[in-house]
Amino acid sequence: MNTGRGTFVVVEGTDGSGKGTQFKLLVDRLRQEGYDVETFDFPQYDRPSSHFVREYLNGNYGGLADVGPYTASLFYALDRFEAAHQIRQALDDGKVVLANRYVGSSMAHQGTKFSHAEERRGYFIWLDNLEFEMLRIPRPDFSFVLRVPAEIAQRLVDQKQERSYTTKKRDLHEADLGHLQKAAEVYDDMCQLFPKDFVRVDCTRGDGIMDIASIHEILWQRLEPVLPPKRPKRKSEAQDDAPPDEASSSHLVSNHLVVQGASLLLTKILGHGRMATYVERASRFTAYDQKNAAGEYRYFTPKQFDEKLTEQYRAYMDQIFNLYGEMVGILTSHLKSSNKPPTAVDAAEWEAALRQEAREVLRPVLPAAATTDVSIYGSGSALESVIANLASDTLHEARQCGTVLLNEARKILPSLLGAGQLAETVTYRSNSTRQLASIVKKYLSDNYADTTHPVRLTDVWPRNEMDLVPDMLYSHSDVPLSVLQQAASSWPYDRKIEVFEAYIGERQNHSQRPGRALEKAHYSWDLISDFDTFRDLQRHRVVDDLEWQILTPRYGYDIPRAVEDAGLLDQFEACFELSLRLHGLIQEAGFAAEAQYATLLGHRIRWKMTYNAREAFHLLELRSSPHNRREVRELVQTMYDKLCQVHPLLGEAMKFAGKD
Repeated sequence: MNTGRGTFVVVEGTDGSGKGTQFKLLVDRLRQEGYDVETFDFPQYDRPSSHFVREYLNGNYGGLADVGPYTASLFYALDRFEAAHQIRQALDDGKVVLANRYVGSSMAHQGTKFSHAEERRGYFIWLDNLEFEMLRIPRPDFSFVLRVPAEIAQRLVDQKQERSYTTKKRDLHEADLGHLQKAAEVYDDMCQLFPKDFVRVDCTRGDGIMDIASIHEILWQRLEPVLPPKRPKRKSEAQDDAPPDEASSSHLVSNHLVVQGASLLLTKILGHGRMATYVERASRFTAYDQKNAAGEYRYFTPKQFDEKLTEQYRAYMDQIFNLYGEMVGILTSHLKSSNKPPTAVDAAEWEAALRQEAREVLRPVLPAAATTDVSIYGSGSALESVIANLASDTLHEARQCGTVLLNEARKILPSLLGAGQLAETVTYRSNSTRQLASIVKKYLSDNYADTTHPVRLTDVWPRNEMDLVPDMLYSHSDVPLSVLQQAASSWPYDRKIEVFEAYIGERQNHSQRPGRALEKAHYSWDLISDFDTFRDLQRHRVVDDLEWQILTPRYGYDIPRAVEDAGLLDQFEACFELSLRLHGLIQEAGFAAEAQYATLLGHRIRWKMTYNAREAFHLLELRSSPHNRREVRELVQTMYDKLCQVHPLLGEAMKFAGKD
């Protein structure tokens, strides 16, 4: 089976079968044995690609019977498609790729929705074609299927810790014992139909579960013969094999770095680099109204504050979080009294969904100091860029994080920039920052200018969208661009329209974007939006020229309609008043950068960005769809309207934007 590429193995099984434990044991043993391992966990709850999966499992699309197997399978398949390139690259590099769940999970769980075996097998064939032929997702060498009776599995599910994608003890699948029983039966059917693809491992003996070590040994004996050759370790790597310092705020996970307990303010800085990507883990699904195991709310406290300022800081933060928790409870009750529960959903699950909705509505009062975990992905040069940005930032948390990330990143990339290089880069950037701050202070007055026009199109090029016609023709002709420009300059308007319409084509969905000639056109924006909306749009790697100004409470905030309807206006405004006072206290103490921790996600921020016309299709169509937050849709809708004023033909071609 080993053909020179890496080995791709999946750990499957019914919910509560111990997949996560056995998965971790296999990863640890493979690394101890000297194998280069890449891991994937599906669904990827910490990535945007799992949005529809999370909504489905939380019951937001209805019960199991309301979402057909083909529809639900698309949710999961597209999440795997997002990771396909990484899997393929790891296999090409000769690594062992381990995935916790994969296509087999869709086969089993969605296969329960068929009454007849023949219909189910037809679905298996359809799914195989969708994932491995149409989407070209890498096919595993084989998948382990851990087999545990449904009754035992459900008890084990209840012992799980809180998970990022749901606030419920059991998700939509886990809550239905009948579904778990059927899933186990379908897994059995899969192992019989496709014995080369699925290897059944019975985890019970008699009425009890086998011990963890015995199950692991069964898996290892089956896996070991198909492993690729071990990659020889270089001396520098062998020296770095020691486990990460437990006191660090970050650690290595597979091919990326994880920063634990990062403030939401720090995530803004981490997301600055275009080459490296970051993914916040569970920020939107964290129960910030609940305290952690230490009895504290989840927020960051700067270490450089003196004792008095720290005491004041924590007192204000606790008041804001107390008010937030109080409002979540009241709004949940209001939503419960204003809505009828779906007939197919358990009452406790419905109330949990309403509580999550209340948390989402009240996110504007969460401080920028609230913490989350962040994953950073990227090449060596991308990591260098992120680390240099952090190390040269004015925020102490950022500089400290940059140092820790550098130490951790060198464990996988020993050649990463040295201390001397980093020091030179930091000095260079710090000097530039100081000089620019001095110039601003010297020549510009300190005022917070007009906020009545929060969306400004500051520059557009070319002014005439018809100037793109020669670029549209270029790859289809055999003459220089200058000749095409000269010819098109004398063409009548109708002929240019003919070219334009042919180039745009008949688009059937938002993923069908026109060709790269549109990358020549650019739009630059100066924007004011709430901090949370900025962070939503900051995730798009399609933009250039992304810059922002320091967070401040002085641009004001908006009040959600649901807050007024629930009679929470006083508590809501009290959070912003507390934020303003704390911001002033921190500034008076001489910590201008750290004062940003006191701002709330609902406070407005001024920022700017540029994107080209082709990427405008992606951003404006994607972000104006109904599944986005109202604030995001409103901002993007205004951008779309202004783009249509200057480039009406391109605006009309964005047929999936501005329809909400």
